[in-house]
Amino acid sequence: MTPGPMQNTDTDSHTTGRCNACSSFDERIADESKCACEVGRNLKALCVDIGPRFAGTEGYRCAADVMLDRFKSYGLVDAHLEGFEFTAWRRGKPASLSFIKPTPNTFECYALPYSAPTGSGGLHGRIVDVGKGLAEELDSHKDALAGNIALTLGTGRHRHDVYEHSVALGAAGLIICNTTPGGAFRTGSVTNATPGAIPCVSLGREAGQLVKGLAHKVPDTEFVLTTDCGYEPATTWNVVGELVGNEYPDELVVIGGHLDSHEIGPGAYDNAAGAVMVMEVARLLARCHLHLKRTVRFIGFAGEEIGLVGSAYHAKAHEAQLTRIRTLCNCDMPPVSGPWSLNFYGCHDEESRRRYTHALGQQMGLTLDYKTFHHEHSDHAAFVRRGVPAFALGGGREGLTTGGTCHMAGDTADHIPVKGLCEASAVAARVLLRTVNDELWPDRHSNP
Repeated sequence: MTPGPMQNTDTDSHTTGRCNACSSFDERIADESKCACEVGRNLKALCVDIGPRFAGTEGYRCAADVMLDRFKSYGLVDAHLEGFEFTAWRRGKPASLSFIKPTPNTFECYALPYSAPTGSGGLHGRIVDVGKGLAEELDSHKDALAGNIALTLGTGRHRHDVYEHSVALGAAGLIICNTTPGGAFRTGSVTNATPGAIPCVSLGREAGQLVKGLAHKVPDTEFVLTTDCGYEPATTWNVVGELVGNEYPDELVVIGGHLDSHEIGPGAYDNAAGAVMVMEVARLLARCHLHLKRTVRFIGFAGEEIGLVGSAYHAKAHEAQLTRIRTLCNCDMPPVSGPWSLNFYGCHDEESRRRYTHALGQQMGLTLDYKTFHHEHSDHAAFVRRGVPAFALGGGREGLTTGGTCHMAGDTADHIPVKGLCEASAVAARVLLRTVNDELWPDRHSNP
């Protein structure tokens, strides 16, 4: 049955309880989301049927085609692939770390995307333990690092920062040890899709402890790091579709999540779950699209894992529209349970947003907390830098069993609680419904 038109809300509705204008759609979204079939189908399509979706590979193109097909089947208009060129990184032969004394030994490593190759002769040097990779730890080993290989847990800050700092101090190579037991490798790009200056590899936890111990016990031990990789021009695609608003079609609300993963595995939580959330919110909001005041743009971003290249391309290509974007909702490693929150990225006027968020939770009949985040390592960054307000749905991880395997081979679909992802997608859809229709939505553009 087709619902009646949206009713206007008054200012006091945010402090007196549920918003009558959205309640019927809340119920419809809740009913639609109870069946986990579509979420499960889409998660399986990305993680099981396709698997790894690394930028510039056939796996990613297959995933983009799946998302495009879903957008069209859900009724989005102007659903298309937004292609652009970039520099692709290609892995060659397996990397290794070896030494001759006191007893010859070789450890297999995993070269990190966009790090430099060593050449066939390998990189020779001593290992310098720089702890967690904090700035002060690197600086304290400045003299020892020149021409040698830094070894770090990398837990002190983002690997980009550790890599750049190591390069600046003259290190000839970088090893990031995994902290998860079991000998597994953890991957991650070390630059924003540009050729790196030095080799960088991941080393399993147990091997890392042995190497670290030897470096302290016999500090003059010469290690040989060997990596094989290269670069080539390639094309990749964002996936874009819209539900056009009926009152203010030129005003936009954007919801996006990156579709790519690393080549090491299917990237179920990071970020097939986020891409599936984008698709599910599209499906749910399409059921009430005749009552959306503003246009909702849904995007599967390409190349987030290699340096946020898809979101950066879209923001630049649509720069003339940025002032008309009311807000952006970023779905990256989404929650799968409550308690729910709205996590705003570097926004000003926090008190008004906090009041609005809590009142919004009252409208929706759930507890909705307010939080702020300040980082530049996901797809919101290109928009926030240009003054566009952005947020993410936050919440709990109940039922999620990845066990810290993001960017590892173990990030698989069987670890994702499908019903929890359905519930989170329904909450996100209900929030998006209000960002589209509510004149009192508090975020305003800031000065870039």
